[in-house]
Amino acid sequence: MDYYYMEHSKQMFGAPIGGIGSGTIGRGYAGEFSRFQLRPGIYEHNTVHANQFIVTIKDENDVTIFQSLLSSYKLLLMVRVLKLGLNVSNH
Repeated sequence: MDYYYMEHSKQMFGAPIGGIGSGTIGRGYAGEFSRFQLRPGIYEHNTVHANQFIVTIKDENDVTIFQSLLSSYKLLLMVRVLKLGLNVSNH
């Protein structure tokens, strides 16, 4: 990774957020949302830890049959807990 001469945005980076010119959002190697292009020509490489992506599938009666949350926050929390040597149990 070259932090001094970063790549400029290309159409292969990220998924479009909306219509033409609305920007893109991409994911890093650990699955976190970390590559943003919300303004034309300005590409940001940083992780916002509050980012979460929720997938919800409902049937024709509007009953939820599947829901999943993708977030890198749990992984980061576990790394911090392990570094501190804390004992955490799920209740």
